[in-house]
Amino acid sequence: MHCIDGFWDHVATCEPECGTLTPKGEPLVINGVNAERGEFPWHAGIYDKRFTPFMQICGGSLATTTVVISAAHCFWNDVEQLLPAKYFAVGVGKLYRSWNIEEGGQKSDVGDIKIPPRFSGGASNFQDDIALLILVTPVVLANYIRPVCVDFSVLFDERQLRPGNMGKVAGWGLTSEDGYASPVLIVAELPYVAVKQCIADLPFAFRSFFTSDKICAGTKAVTALCKGDGGGGLVFPEVERNVQRWYLRGIVSAAPSNGHKCNVNSYTSFTHLLKHDEFVKTHLNNRM
Repeated sequence: MHCIDGFWDHVATCEPECGTLTPKGEPLVINGVNAERGEFPWHAGIYDKRFTPFMQICGGSLATTTVVISAAHCFWNDVEQLLPAKYFAVGVGKLYRSWNIEEGGQKSDVGDIKIPPRFSGGASNFQDDIALLILVTPVVLANYIRPVCVDFSVLFDERQLRPGNMGKVAGWGLTSEDGYASPVLIVAELPYVAVKQCIADLPFAFRSFFTSDKICAGTKAVTALCKGDGGGGLVFPEVERNVQRWYLRGIVSAAPSNGHKCNVNSYTSFTHLLKHDEFVKTHLNNRM
């Protein structure tokens, strides 16, 4: 700021800190699964209001106080195509899958859903599988509710997305290939896999679904993402001025089917956020 003729040339504004974890999180143990409140303070649960109680169907990442980034396939079917926003609600600051909001959580109806114009579900092999949810009620940032960092620098993106670099993703998805949805949020650590390696290892029938806007992460055994995890954010850490921040790089899109509810022996494809920079920036800037 500069003082010019007795007046400041602009007024300073405060931007919320993004991508930082909640310090001194509360450790919880449920059914032998360790979780920590505040470990994923940007993670949002997406709920279908046509069920009683509301049913959790997907995940998302809080980008601003009014915008959640998720996957387009969560809000689409081949008959109606893009479903009305009034069908959906969002919960943030949640550790438990149930719609009932625990202490510190917040909820909002969805006012609008923005998806790329070319998305058409399975008919286009889930290309452009990204959605921006515009919330009716703005989120109040708090100890366990913080936005994820979003950055569109190509060089920074390439530095974070190197084969073997470990990212994290969270969800309430199935806990085994034919199991049940987890009642508590689970965080998984997944290595980034180079595109060429991913395509070589994917089943031939699934390769057409690995479109030009996809990246790949995971292992071919042990750790996998399942039904209910779609739309969740794949994030990678960066230390800046001794502060670790997490940056959103991908959105859970699809994985090959193998006859089970969940394929635990395959990589997962993620919509690459950088490939949709103009789409995301346009709607984020309109909501700032």
